[in-house]
Amino acid sequence: MKSVMRGNIKTAVASLRGNKWRSFLTMLGVIIGVVSVISIVSIGEGVKHQVGQQITHMGKDLITVRPGQVSTDATSDLRLLAGDGSSGTLTKKDYTTVNDTSGVDVAVPLGVVGGKVAAQHGTYNDGPVIATTENLPQVLNQPLAYGGFFTNSDEQSNIAVLGQHAALTMFNENVPLGQTFDFRGQQFIVGGVFDQFDTTPFSLDANFNNAIFIPYSVSQQLTDNNTPIYELLARPKIASQT
Repeated sequence: MKSVMRGNIKTAVASLRGNKWRSFLTMLGVIIGVVSVISIVSIGEGVKHQVGQQITHMGKDLITVRPGQVSTDATSDLRLLAGDGSSGTLTKKDYTTVNDTSGVDVAVPLGVVGGKVAAQHGTYNDGPVIATTENLPQVLNQPLAYGGFFTNSDEQSNIAVLGQHAALTMFNENVPLGQTFDFRGQQFIVGGVFDQFDTTPFSLDANFNNAIFIPYSVSQQLTDNNTPIYELLARPKIASQT
């Protein structure tokens, strides 16, 4: 029996030596296949872990509403936040509908306003200007590190809240409260700075630490009531127990 096995092994080795290139290509194909499977599984687990972290941080009752696809003429910031697509964005009417829906406790829009931001250290290009409403910190479960978020009484005021990277890059300081910057011909004053964002709601590319947040009503004035909304966030009145 042992002699048969030794004979088979010698035959296999001889076959490999006689067909080196074919053997090499076969091994290479097997190696590439195994590596591909491992990579795909690893990527899937990474995405699953990231989404799990977002759900844990923001809560299981966070509701997101997005358009099926994003307009082809959307700004680069809008594409970064919402992804590529071919038609439509959400509107103020969509926001009002969600906000007035029975069972919804609070809803906020996330819109993107294009334009140049001129700060103390030149033009700021690292992040988007996001239009939203006063309840964003509550909906995101995200505290502020300094200052405060704009309130309903500030909805017509040029007040801005910054992500931490935006604050440091624009003003070279962590607490630029009271500092000003220009945007679309208007001067905005910094009223607050968010605590460090560990994640951005269901986006693999965007980073709210780079963002500038302004009141949605002010953005509507700047855009002649045409601020594109890429996402609505909402919380129900009674959180699910499942």
